Amino acid sequence: MRLRSFLLVCGLLSASLPVLSMPSYATTTPAGTWPSIINEAMNYIGVHTSVSTLYAPRYLETSSEANGNVIDATTTVSKSRYTLFFYNLKQNLPINSPTITSQTGNLTSQTGNLTSQTGNLASQIGSFSVIQYPSSNALQSAFTNIAANAIPASANAHKVYLGFNQTGNVNMIQNQTIVTWQSGQWHFQVTGGTLTQNVAIDDTILSTLQQSPLPSVPGYLFVNAGASGQQTTLSMKEPQSIVTITNPHQVNDALLTAISTQPYPLTVRTSLSPLLQSTLQKLQGETVIPLVAPSILGLSSAQIGTLSAQAKASYGHYDISFFQNGQIIPYASFDAQGYVTKPTANGMITMMQNYAKLQSADAMQTTLDQTTVGNYYPKLERLRFSDGNFIIDITGSNLVTEKKSALMLLAYTQKHPLPQDPGYLLISLTKKGQVSAGYFAAHDVLYTVTDTSSASREIKMLTSIVTL
Repeated sequence: MRLRSFLLVCGLLSASLPVLSMPSYATTTPAGTWPSIINEAMNYIGVHTSVSTLYAPRYLETSSEANGNVIDATTTVSKSRYTLFFYNLKQNLPINSPTITSQTGNLTSQTGNLTSQTGNLASQIGSFSVIQYPSSNALQSAFTNIAANAIPASANAHKVYLGFNQTGNVNMIQNQTIVTWQSGQWHFQVTGGTLTQNVAIDDTILSTLQQSPLPSVPGYLFVNAGASGQQTTLSMKEPQSIVTITNPHQVNDALLTAISTQPYPLTVRTSLSPLLQSTLQKLQGETVIPLVAPSILGLSSAQIGTLSAQAKASYGHYDISFFQNGQIIPYASFDAQGYVTKPTANGMITMMQNYAKLQSADAMQTTLDQTTVGNYYPKLERLRFSDGNFIIDITGSNLVTEKKSALMLLAYTQKHPLPQDPGYLLISLTKKGQVSAGYFAAHDVLYTVTDTSSASREIKMLTSIVTL
């Protein structure tokens, strides 16, 4: 059953200053040495999946197929799994930008975890996926299915010295030379080439592992040394999940990716306030709507302590209202509405994009910072610019005020990115206060975050949506 729409509505207050204020907040990106593209992807994945332990590689493609270009990524995410697809591009693009996959041409076939594509503007250079299983039996069953691809040494197999004190078994099956060996908990298998070619690949693998060993978990490494390169699939069994790494060209890059894989400490996933966490937990089992909320409510710790909450749920709906100091009007409210029929996912995106329609007006270009250019519409007193996949409109009394707010917003979202899905954000700056509403469409869900009092609080909520 697929949920077709989902609304998240926050806040009904008034009075503030017309210029956005962006106090610093602790970043959700860990202080490790993961590449920036990994940090971007994992921050996105972390708020769209319920996988309990996230894994990510510190190593990224550096071999010749990158050709000095930039490496970018797209993701697929669900409750129990996620995948990063890495691409070799001519230019930097936001994570999950539609331009990335459009540059690869048509995705024409899927074989296991290796996807082939046509086109020459971008090329996929690997993938990294994690699947979490509901039980140890389910995990072992999935890993046994992977093991079924391993070819045992036959009675006619003969031994071959691979180097580094390692001996392998050579099988001839259907005119193919297959070299296999075991080392610790890992099984290695190289096919597709001549004996000399396969042994040379084995030597590369062993040489790399002399420098840095693979993780101390059960695993399988399969290499098909065909005409298109060293197509590699590597799978390893973690306590609750199976991590699978693919590379269509270089076995060494797959090895280094696996060697560098570690749990990714995404702190934002555990930063829900106790009140919000307990309120969401009460709704579990009462609705089919995914339970999500912003981890940052835009209040100080002292103010958070004065909040109370009321919640109700039904099969396809839930809402939560937060009250401060016993007030009748909620400080914030969240509403989630799911549809099991239409509108479709595309319909929801169209719905969201309708909010971004702009009346006809003369526009003038204006530079906001070194990388961002916006359009100002004098008749509407509106400044429009893009941040990733978001269209942002700021309306106010004059361009100077709007630009100042835009610069503060851009400085904040550099450290706390907006959702990477298609989205729209409207901020209205007036002498009486700030009114803002943000929308983004992801996984057949339309999210809405609104605040009628504080634009900076709106941004904090919009950039911190997490799944319970």
